[in-house]
Amino acid sequence: PVIITEHWSAYHFDFGVSKNNKLVRVKRIFHSDISLITVSKSLAEDIRKFSGKLTLEPIIIPNVVDENIFMCLNSIVRSRRFFMVGEWKSPKNPFPVIKAFKELIINYPDIRLIIGGFGPQEKAIKRLINDLKLYNYINYMGSLQKEEVAAEMNKAMAYIHSSNYETFSVVCAEALCCGTPVISSNVGGIREFVNNNNGFLVKKDSDVNHWKDVIEYFITNKDRYDREEISKDARNKFNSQFVGKKYYQVIKNSVNPSYV
Repeated sequence: PVIITEHWSAYHFDFGVSKNNKLVRVKRIFHSDISLITVSKSLAEDIRKFSGKLTLEPIIIPNVVDENIFMCLNSIVRSRRFFMVGEWKSPKNPFPVIKAFKELIINYPDIRLIIGGFGPQEKAIKRLINDLKLYNYINYMGSLQKEEVAAEMNKAMAYIHSSNYETFSVVCAEALCCGTPVISSNVGGIREFVNNNNGFLVKKDSDVNHWKDVIEYFITNKDRYDREEISKDARNKFNSQFVGKKYYQVIKNSVNPSYV
């Protein structure tokens, strides 16, 4: 027996292939009687549209977050500091956030944005920081280890994630496990676990002013969120034992019991 577990955003973009007939064999997979797991409802819908099998009903099981690294550290004193990290390539779009900081420092000269990660957009990110003369306010740290990412999340007032699409976004789940509220684009699977209790969803394609207003809201309402409760809820949803049990049940129901 075969079980498919799918995490890929490629379905949303038709694998970047313009000629649809090249994808027939991939589409055919989903017309077979094979159990399918996806990390989000959004990805399930992408695969339905991609395959043309609109009756497809995948089982939704989220990604895993390492609960031994991503946890809430209440001993940390937090300033007006925000954090972004990622593999900087499309569909990530950090540029409106950087431009919003240019406006925010007028009234909040003590705010800081820490950026970690790497990728094709790195040069453009650094160039924009320099062009806007934000080098005293935005620190591009480059590649970070997971432990360093968790530490920055705990220091941050909020984690910021600007993207044009995500099937899930593990990094947003990791931030929540640290108890860090998430300010994110309202796209894909992110909206399935980020809500008013743990963050704010920004409309896709929002302009710089909207990002500015949302970040300013966090600055002026820093005590609105219960970080311990955010962490507890996220760690319950994304820990390895919880996700592992869900996978076990799918396997158990899909194969001969003697194999389980």
